Amino acid sequence: MAENYLHSARLSYRPMEVSDAESAYGQWMNTPELLAAMGTNPMPKSITAMREYLLHELTNPNIAFFAIRALNKEPIGCLKLTIDWIHRHAWMSLFIGNIADRGHGLGTEAIGYLSDYAFGTLNLHKLSAGILASNLISQRAFEKAGFKEENLRTAQCWVEHHWEDQIIMTRFAP
Repeated sequence: MAENYLHSARLSYRPMEVSDAESAYGQWMNTPELLAAMGTNPMPKSITAMREYLLHELTNPNIAFFAIRALNKEPIGCLKLTIDWIHRHAWMSLFIGNIADRGHGLGTEAIGYLSDYAFGTLNLHKLSAGILASNLISQRAFEKAGFKEENLRTAQCWVEHHWEDQIIMTRFAP
């Protein structure tokens, strides 16, 4: 397993690995409430399917995928950057998997720290995130990390038997 090589005040970050399919990540990706909040495919996923997904993502040079851990080494979530190197832009997605870890500013800390990493180390110009309009917790976390609402995509995502709007939030490099 890769060592944690980035650290913020309360969190550490390491590259995701295929073996994460068999850890907390695998459990989270089969949690209906979490998948609904992300607007993601609600179908159950086998460990084999998750390993194949992670292998695909981790071998893509346009993706930076981080496992997020509390300093006590417990996994709390993941953050992914899908990067357009030509235009120096990336889409950011994040989830905090454990319900007990939500509402303590950990998502905001991860978004802020890895935004600074994207702007400083990766030399990106702009970050964007697509957030369901009903996901007020994520909206607040991104706002606290310096993101602003840029656009509203009306009826963009089919979630739990109804259409949901998606808010596009962005942050530019300083």
